[in-house]
Amino acid sequence: MISKRRFTNTILLLLILSVLTSCVRSNTGKTVIVAGSTSVQPYAEILSERYKAILPDVHVEIQGGGSSAGITAAMSSAADIGMSSRALKESEDGLWYIEIAKDGLAMVVHPDNPISNLKLKEIEMIYSGIITNWSDVGGNDANIHIITREEGSGTRSAFEELVMDGVDINPKAIVQDSNGAVRQLVSSDKNAIGYISLGLVDE
Repeated sequence: MISKRRFTNTILLLLILSVLTSCVRSNTGKTVIVAGSTSVQPYAEILSERYKAILPDVHVEIQGGGSSAGITAAMSSAADIGMSSRALKESEDGLWYIEIAKDGLAMVVHPDNPISNLKLKEIEMIYSGIITNWSDVGGNDANIHIITREEGSGTRSAFEELVMDGVDINPKAIVQDSNGAVRQLVSSDKNAIGYISLGLVDE
């Protein structure tokens, strides 16, 4: 799978911390629960390894679920740390956050797809369901299988803001719950298109 379009606009990766008197939850035997964005998750796993090297008696549990789920978990204290790849909404301003990185979005297709570049408007038209065949954008005569992230995903929010410009994503799109799942599905379907975190693009 290769990236066919990389957007120069970036999305923010936010680490959301719930306001706690201690990072370690006393009722879980020195376990720190981190939940949320699957874009942030690989970085959080690396950070947790460094943290455990300093405090080996503390267990760090990393969970996915998407940005909105991570924010909700932090607000409700279901998680000690929430991960989000979208900005906080006004209703979520009771949380304290740290920007830990910036990321980009990459449009990805199967390696056997001859399409090497798409215009922004073409991507919008594909995802809205106006363009349904690859031949309409210079590709093979085959139906386009569009893959999107679930509602509440920070990656989806960024895609909607940067690409869709207020136009709804086709409700017939195949919905996946993580960047990794989108990448895996595109890699097994030569007529698919998806969008993932730029840091997760591979062959």
